[in-house]
Amino acid sequence: MELLEPDWNQPRPELSEVLIMCRRIELRHIGFQSDVVTQVLQRLRESHCNGGTMFATVSLGADRVFDWYASRNRSLEWEILPRILRREETKAILKELNIDRFVEFVRRR
Repeated sequence: MELLEPDWNQPRPELSEVLIMCRRIELRHIGFQSDVVTQVLQRLRESHCNGGTMFATVSLGADRVFDWYASRNRSLEWEILPRILRREETKAILKELNIDRFVEFVRRR
C-alpha cells in the first residue's frame, strides 16, 4: 500500500467539491483475514469489559479531491471522514457499530 504524495501544484478543493466527493466516492468492503489482527482483537475483547472490538477494511475509490486532503493528513477538515463514515454503505459494513456516536467521538478530537 502506497501513501499518497501531495500534489503541491493542485489547488485546494472548495467545500462544494468536498461535499460532492463525500457522496460519490466509491466505498468497497475488503474482506481481510490476519492472525495478528485476530489476536489483537481478541486481547482487546478480553481487556475491555464494557465493549467489544470490530474491524473492517474499506477501500476508497480514486478521487482527486479526497487525495488532496488525505495526502496532507487533513481528512477531518470539512468533516470529510465523518461524512464518509455516515454513508449508508459504511453503516452496512459495520452494522453493530453505532456510526453516529462514533462520528461524534471523531468530531470532538
